[in-house]
Amino acid sequence: MSDLLKARIITFFVLAVAMELIVFGALYFYNGVLNETIVSKIGGLADQQVKQARDNVQQSIDTLEGVSMQLMLNQTLRRDLEGTQTKSFDGVRMKVAGSEISELLTQYKYINKDIINIRLLSKENLDVVLDKPDLLYASQNSNTVNLFPQNMAIMTEMIQANGNPYWLPTQKNGFFYPAEMEETKYFPGYSITLARLLKNAQKPKAEMLMVMEVQAKTLGKALENSKIGQNSKVWITDGTNKIIYNADKAQLTKDAPYKVDDPKKSGILLSNDSIRVLTEPLSVPGWHVIVEYSMQEFTDYLKTVYETLLVVISGVVLLIAVLLAWLMNRSAE
Repeated sequence: MSDLLKARIITFFVLAVAMELIVFGALYFYNGVLNETIVSKIGGLADQQVKQARDNVQQSIDTLEGVSMQLMLNQTLRRDLEGTQTKSFDGVRMKVAGSEISELLTQYKYINKDIINIRLLSKENLDVVLDKPDLLYASQNSNTVNLFPQNMAIMTEMIQANGNPYWLPTQKNGFFYPAEMEETKYFPGYSITLARLLKNAQKPKAEMLMVMEVQAKTLGKALENSKIGQNSKVWITDGTNKIIYNADKAQLTKDAPYKVDDPKKSGILLSNDSIRVLTEPLSVPGWHVIVEYSMQEFTDYLKTVYETLLVVISGVVLLIAVLLAWLMNRSAE
């Protein structure tokens, strides 16, 4: 082998190694910086996404509370309740008023198709079977209900809320039927409950308790566009850490995988190299939106991009090294 050929081989080898080391070192540094930057950006975007999810759920809550407020302020309903509950209407007018109340409740029910039923209960007769017109008014297609002991204790709390909205989390078979009863088409299924005492300062005896049952999936609809990556998970939980909403119906009413101890907690619940869990509070005391997303999903993607980039650049570097070696030796000749 001639000295010139040896020189060319050595020159090529040194240039190739030097350039590979420089490029790989730069890429390694750049990959670390890029990885931290992208993870930081993803975290910022995720925070915004969770806040948006919370706002969407809150809008659904506000809409339902608005329906209950409209009922409380409805003058026709107030007049009919005053006449029926204070017995100031005669027999015929009582029947007419009862029909008007039912029709009015039905109209409000159809404001939101996720409302299952709206009932008005007498606050004075919680221990009486609610099967009399002066004790129960309901929207159309609502079943006559009995009050169980656990209902009456909660309804006392609803009344003590004094006209403010009172929410109950998801329950199987709704508020009026025990969860252990076999589910049928006559039961509302998994539903959340909103109650409000329809206040009447001038005639307190005309005050009735409004109980509205709403499909649990109502809140879930507000989360349909809240996914962060392909493997994110979303829950709505109550103050006892029970699941109010999850895409998996089997998880409803069960314990959530993450506990929020602070009712006003906002931000990161858990963060590591694999996952990140964020939470935002709702206006209902103790209720939170919780989102888990995979950090590994994004870092794996970055790793794939980085490895592909290494292969491509390695080939380019080798080509450049060959070209430089050829040019240097050609000039030496």
